[in-house]
Amino acid sequence: MDADTFGEIFPLAETAELETIEWLLSVATEKTVAKGETIVEAGEWGNAAYLIIKGWVKWQERRPGARETYTLGIVGQGDFFGEMAILDESLRDTEVVALTPGEVLEIPAQRFLQLLFKDPQLNHRFFQRSIQRLRKLYKLHQLQRESCLHRLAYILSDLADSYGSDTGEGVSIPYISPAELADLTHCSLEETNRVLEKMEEKHWIQTDREGKLIIVHNPRQLAQLFSH
Repeated sequence: MDADTFGEIFPLAETAELETIEWLLSVATEKTVAKGETIVEAGEWGNAAYLIIKGWVKWQERRPGARETYTLGIVGQGDFFGEMAILDESLRDTEVVALTPGEVLEIPAQRFLQLLFKDPQLNHRFFQRSIQRLRKLYKLHQLQRESCLHRLAYILSDLADSYGSDTGEGVSIPYISPAELADLTHCSLEETNRVLEKMEEKHWIQTDREGKLIIVHNPRQLAQLFSH
């Protein structure tokens, strides 16, 4: 990958010096990941930061005594993860798994810290993006007092707006199972399925399970459900 391509994929590089980006690309490693592949194992946090070149990933937690995992978050191309564990040296009991086939740029922890010292503007953009994600979590927390419809509308419109691809008929995001959406919204699986059916009936979304996509026909319209 060259510096121009990096800048097109990652908005945080807009204010970075060319020399910094070229240095970063020289010390980082590009990795291809398959759907379902574990990128970061539980207990391995703090070893590296990752930039998502292509595809989507999810955080999930394996709870004691449970066979299934619990989905904590989903991010896509142009975003990053692992940086907070480097900065606070904490271990996490979560893992990161590829939701779709993709590519990531792995930056060793020490190199990531060097990167932050090299370019104050880039440092600021990393922290700015981290704060934005915390604000989204707080917004979702506020919506816990609202209906499952409001919470699902928030999650789907935010994913579409942040990482989706315009299809002409709407914005596509990878297929996210009702169980994963139930985890993200803290709704029951039964209620989640009921709301998703309602959204499809109203043509707010279209689920293409064969193509493994969800089409959000009008993210802004969907966002109006929780913005009032």
